[in-house]
Amino acid sequence: MPKFAANLTLLFTEATFMARFALARAAGSAHVEDLFPAAFKAGELKTDLTKHSLQEVLFNLPAGDWAADDGPNDHFTCNRF
Repeated sequence: MPKFAANLTLLFTEATFMARFALARAAGSAHVEDLFPAAFKAGELKTDLTKHSLQEVLFNLPAGDWAADDGPNDHFTCNRF
């Protein structure tokens, strides 16, 4: 059986981003993904994931400006969790 992840960037847009963790769990999701988590503190995200028994299975990193040879590794300076 396939496993799906609730995309917190695109779903539950009537709520704030941080409130979407609870909504995803209430809708029956055990897995979540989001596009731009860097705008939020890693500790807050981890707290909500744990609080709602969710597993983050995908998130995007800043793409950087590849034309200027400024790739994503130049921006990723810490471990998310």
